[in-house]
Amino acid sequence: MASPLFITDVLKQVKNKYLALISDAQQFYAEFDDTVLTYQRELDRLNEAHNQLETIVAFEKANGYYPAIKDQSDTELYLGELQNIVDKSKATVNSLEPKILGGFRRRTLMVNELADLIIENTLNEKDANKFITSLVLRSPLPQSHSRCPSNEKNKPIYIAAWSICLFHQLIKDKLIDDERIVALVPRMIEQADNEEVKEPDPEMLNVYIKEVLRPIVSAALLHQIGSYSLEADAFYKGNRYRLLGDKERQGLISVIFSNTKKYIEFGLGKPDKEAFHNQQAEDYQNAMARYDLMESILDNYIKPSNAMGNLLRIPMIYASFLLSTKPKHDYSIIYKAYDIIKSGIEKDLIHASFAKVFLKLIGQYPLGAGIYFISKETGQPERAIVIGMSPNEYNSAIVKQITRRQIKYDDFSQALITFDYNLLNDEARKNSDFGAAFYAKQFPKGYTWNPAEVWEIEINQDTFWRRDNAMRKN
Repeated sequence: MASPLFITDVLKQVKNKYLALISDAQQFYAEFDDTVLTYQRELDRLNEAHNQLETIVAFEKANGYYPAIKDQSDTELYLGELQNIVDKSKATVNSLEPKILGGFRRRTLMVNELADLIIENTLNEKDANKFITSLVLRSPLPQSHSRCPSNEKNKPIYIAAWSICLFHQLIKDKLIDDERIVALVPRMIEQADNEEVKEPDPEMLNVYIKEVLRPIVSAALLHQIGSYSLEADAFYKGNRYRLLGDKERQGLISVIFSNTKKYIEFGLGKPDKEAFHNQQAEDYQNAMARYDLMESILDNYIKPSNAMGNLLRIPMIYASFLLSTKPKHDYSIIYKAYDIIKSGIEKDLIHASFAKVFLKLIGQYPLGAGIYFISKETGQPERAIVIGMSPNEYNSAIVKQITRRQIKYDDFSQALITFDYNLLNDEARKNSDFGAAFYAKQFPKGYTWNPAEVWEIEINQDTFWRRDNAMRKN
């Protein structure tokens, strides 16, 4: 049995699959006019000519003579012209069809494999914590020239992970009212080797992943795929990260949206009823339901009040702070992301009931963020990295402590840091054994820090994620 991959290796695999998807999409857009448009034009021409032929022949059989055709002096000669059109169009259609259908299959497989990998690593909270935290920890530093390109490629993956985590919680809270989706939620059964532990029924889970989770993740992964179209390139002018004026930005948003729709319909392909046999009617219905779910999310994420669209909208807003692609980025802005989501509720910019669930998941301190706290054990300020969603209070944080007495420290337990001991809290500093002069000298940059500065340099990922189930309260 193969050893499980380190999370770093998983993320590299996910990133490589996403990069391959982008490369394929760029080729799709570049070849669109010569393949899809030509195919559709010739198919329409073939069908029109074929229908005219059938109509004329049927008339002749019924009446014994050919009908008069408008603007045509010789119907038999016109029949020959129609047949030539049929032959030429059929040849073009036949030559392009394998490439187009092959493209459908290839892209669907690419999207499904990528979606399944993300789903596999976000099905339970422990794995999701590791996946999302590591994405943030691996992001380049604010001043790095690679930050914008790297964050741009990671952002759809990050959004997809949070979309699934939000959806899982909404299902638990019974806030999803789609009857088809609810009916597909797997029942919990006892584990074969431990009756005290429940797990999703494997057969139902496989169906659930295919019918529900894949379309949700796919929507998150593909919502910006139109940004790789030729039309979008015209807006970027060689720099995908330059600041745009309002008019330009709205134009770009419109172009990305329309080209994403183009990719969904002609790149992945809308299910074709004729491709399913009569006995596969249910398969066709399921295929359409998956397509409709993905398309519905993509069509509606721009609408603040649309529930399913907010599965994408809310994580998108959050991701814009955690994985910023703005040319200038202040790391401390990530600690304001919670307040931005909260403000979005108050201003009716996002779906309130879904956003409130999301706020409970994320807490005030993002996964992958660094905080300082006063240790109840040592009485000294210590460093920690936030590694757990769903803290019991919005301003508490589930962390991995990485220093003890301010020296590097490996600990297999987790700690729940309450706000009473968080150095961001004025009272925590006042109640400590240290005065204002100490804090001014030791923390000139403030009471947060960016763990990405030491990740994979000073911190061993294997040791970092090797945790027991203990939770210390501080």
